Amino acid sequence: MTRSDDLEIADCANLIKERASCDHVTILLLSDGGSRMHRVFSSMPLVFPTFGSKPVPGGEWARQIIELKKPALLVGAEAIEATFPDHDVILANAIHAILNVPVVRGSDCVGSVNCLYTSRHPPHDFISLAGEIQDTLSASAGHLFLR
Repeated sequence: MTRSDDLEIADCANLIKERASCDHVTILLLSDGGSRMHRVFSSMPLVFPTFGSKPVPGGEWARQIIELKKPALLVGAEAIEATFPDHDVILANAIHAILNVPVVRGSDCVGSVNCLYTSRHPPHDFISLAGEIQDTLSASAGHLFLR
């Protein structure tokens, strides 16, 4: 991705952050045949850097996000610990809820947008919000994920 692409993604992430009323946003894309994810945006780059990659969470998260292409809302330490291999970093930064929204290209999930909540609460109607986030992503930076 180019510097211009990075700026477009950052603008899109800021729109998502505002729409989701969340504290932070990360955007990750699948890599290595779908076994890993790498961040292309992070509003917390010192905590969640945009270099390197991490394993794709397995189990129900993978089924929900990657296979079914449906959003997932995880609330509380127990849910976060059970889902994310990097839960220690997540919880150490006072993140108490995460809304994961699949990034879909055609019929394939290519990544996820992650709305991170520290001081705010996620909305009750997260399914509608996820649709709005996908619309924002498509309208603002969707062409970047078509490559």
